[in-house]
Amino acid sequence: MAQPKNKFLEKMLERLYGAMASGPSLNCRPHNSRQRIDLHALRALCGPTPEEALASLLGESRAARWTAPLAGRQLEQLSEEQQRALSPEERAERRAVAEQQALLRKLSGIADDAQSFEEQTGAQVLFLGLPILSLPPGCDRSAASQTRRILAPLAFVPVTLTVKRGRAAGVELAGCGEGLDRVIPNAALLAWAETQSGQKLRDLFADEEGADPWREISE
Repeated sequence: MAQPKNKFLEKMLERLYGAMASGPSLNCRPHNSRQRIDLHALRALCGPTPEEALASLLGESRAARWTAPLAGRQLEQLSEEQQRALSPEERAERRAVAEQQALLRKLSGIADDAQSFEEQTGAQVLFLGLPILSLPPGCDRSAASQTRRILAPLAFVPVTLTVKRGRAAGVELAGCGEGLDRVIPNAALLAWAETQSGQKLRDLFADEEGADPWREISE
């Protein structure tokens, strides 16, 4: 005989999955958040490409660095007539200065928030999520209703973020996980996938020595 369903438990599970779907683990949206940013945004700075930065972070150096040589410049307020008189090169330079300054402000905010949270709780809170899985809205097996779009990192890499201002402005992103914690699977995504598929996922490769992070991500 089928076991009677526990309506209270089902309701709590629905709320839990709803909260998971709204959180950054399943709804990262780096372009619409004060505390998240796309790694590609760092192309505005001078340094490695996103691909090169990932190779460094997961390689032996475990760090990637960028400089912001234009961020220290002061932009004068121009009238509309003065702006129209600018050459294309001058407009491009002013745009690059503004982009670097805005990027450093956002990165500084993220770094400050992460440091404050870690000081208050002792928990590591800053991660690089990769690669990003994007799924369109679909049918939720558990709720029999339309679900929102899923935009979720497959794995998380714990990192520290250092932002320098002034003449030597720049950014450093460094991996801080060791061994098994160097690459962490997205547990919320795995739980969501099991709920949608109705199947248990196979055991994933766990790199206890932290020597093969790319294999962990591939698994």
